[in-house]
Amino acid sequence: MFGKKKNQQAIEQKEIGLKKFLYQTVSELWSYELWSYLIIFFIINILKNIAKALLLTRDDAITTSNLIYVLFSPQGLLIIIIAIIVVVTYIVVEISGEIIFIGDIIENKKRGSIVYKVYSAILEGFKSLRLFLNPLGIVCLLYVFIISPIVGVGFTISMTDEFYIPNFIMDVILSNKFYGIPFMMLMLALAVLGIMHMFTFHGVLLSKKTPREVMRESRLIIKHYWRSLFFRIVRVLVVLSLIRLVFYLLFNVFTMDMLAELNNKIPDGHVLHADELLSDTNNINTLDLKVFFIRSFTVFAIFGSRFIELIVKIICDSFFMICITRYYLEFSHELSRGTALVYWEQKRLIRYSFKIIGCIIFMFVIVVVSFLIGYNSENIVRNDKDTKIIVHRAGGFLASENSIDGLNVSIENNCFGAETDIQRTKDGHYIINHDDNFLRLTGNPNAPKDLTLAEIRELQIEDTTGTGKILQVPTLEEFLDVIKGKIKLFIELKGVTADKQMVDDVVRIVKEKSCENDVVLISLKYDIMYYAEEQYPEMDTGLLFFAGFGDVVNMHVDYILMEEEIAEEYVDSVEDQGKVSGVWTVNTDRGMVKAFDIGADTVITDDLNLYYRVKNRMKLRTDYEVLRDWCLDIVEDK
Repeated sequence: MFGKKKNQQAIEQKEIGLKKFLYQTVSELWSYELWSYLIIFFIINILKNIAKALLLTRDDAITTSNLIYVLFSPQGLLIIIIAIIVVVTYIVVEISGEIIFIGDIIENKKRGSIVYKVYSAILEGFKSLRLFLNPLGIVCLLYVFIISPIVGVGFTISMTDEFYIPNFIMDVILSNKFYGIPFMMLMLALAVLGIMHMFTFHGVLLSKKTPREVMRESRLIIKHYWRSLFFRIVRVLVVLSLIRLVFYLLFNVFTMDMLAELNNKIPDGHVLHADELLSDTNNINTLDLKVFFIRSFTVFAIFGSRFIELIVKIICDSFFMICITRYYLEFSHELSRGTALVYWEQKRLIRYSFKIIGCIIFMFVIVVVSFLIGYNSENIVRNDKDTKIIVHRAGGFLASENSIDGLNVSIENNCFGAETDIQRTKDGHYIINHDDNFLRLTGNPNAPKDLTLAEIRELQIEDTTGTGKILQVPTLEEFLDVIKGKIKLFIELKGVTADKQMVDDVVRIVKEKSCENDVVLISLKYDIMYYAEEQYPEMDTGLLFFAGFGDVVNMHVDYILMEEEIAEEYVDSVEDQGKVSGVWTVNTDRGMVKAFDIGADTVITDDLNLYYRVKNRMKLRTDYEVLRDWCLDIVEDK
């Protein structure tokens, strides 16, 4: 049925120049992007709801704390199948279908409406999956799904284009040369592999060859045409980067400066009497009217500018994909046939008017939303919650990690809490240590579980702040003696010895020290936290995780402690359930501002000074700065 209009829309074919071809193709690909978004939106939401329904029959959620426990269940296996379908859908629609769509245009294969072309390309993309059903093909898919977004080379899907290595892991990698140098070399090697095989997907999808054949062909293209290819790609990237830079400066620098100047014209702290604006009176407060319009325009400028930047990004990304696809077809055509590729005029008239009208309509929606936010800004923007600080590894940057000195620093600075890590020794004692072994801090490669307390006491730690002070490895009892009645200690049950026995032992020690009200037991392992909550309901418990799916706020703990990149999704729900939210580990200015803005109950950080600096600055923010930061948080997460 999709092909009924093809004869009506067909026009006489003729050879055209490259510029006209690109102009026509960008419009077509823009349409593809819109349709692909709608397809993914509906399919993925249906699959997500199915997965959540299955999950509720097993557990409330999947997080990094209970991943193995949930997935190795009948429901978990079904969820894995759904997850694979989701990933395949993203790859087919956003990469395979798009490449086939462009290839059909370049090689003059398809006639008909845009809907028919999109349908045909995606269908062909699904059929082409069989070509990747081999070890090398699966590696290619994994590269797109995981590696490419990390190394920044190659095509990615929107599902994982912001995929990242969690900050707490990167901090460990980059702070240690034994991890940092091999990691950087690995990233470089993966990037080179990605460049050498940049045409793999194009070859498989457009030439119907096996991944092995196409990877060899890709290397040949790089070898024979690397100069031409290098300068073409660099030129395209430079032009597209400059375009995006111009829009970034226009909407993120000049627009923000203009908004700040405009907002300086209204008194800070003014309470908008919004109800009077709608009342039947001839004496409308002109200041209220002015504040209303300035705040509404501020929201419109920020939301509208981000929308325009998104359109520019779509067009630039589409243009780049077109260029890479035609480079493959040009060079492979020349390699195999020795002739140049011919470009043909499209078989249907290309119009941008519909897309421009659509953008105008969407901008009008933004105008309406801006007026509503401007009218209700007093109620929806302000967040007066007092986000409390938990200092990472006892004292953060201001003292040697996991030391008595660190605890004293946290207490002296009136911190709400201090986080630390405990592990069990060979003879059943509990000592404070973060790593799996003592190599980084003492030079001893042994793990705590392989040494007795007496042997550990002989180890010497050089103060990690660089003072040269020599310290001992402290015990849990020593920490409890310091914090009793002064600060809340968040004890992370750490490493391979984190088990139910550790829960029992730690609770016993805490009770012996009468510190029940001063301690929160936390862990990356949900099973032992569930055990602690069930066996010792009088103790506060907390769960640490850096990825989650499902109803995570209903997990059986008192504190929900989330890695900073995912926190905003759950903070409000945590509060609704009467639990305490926490964000970790926040060591950047922007991350700290966001933790305050989203209303997190606690924030775990190494940088005590950063916390107080941002907290004081937040108190001094003008009304405009509050509104601006709130809007930026919204658009950055969409």
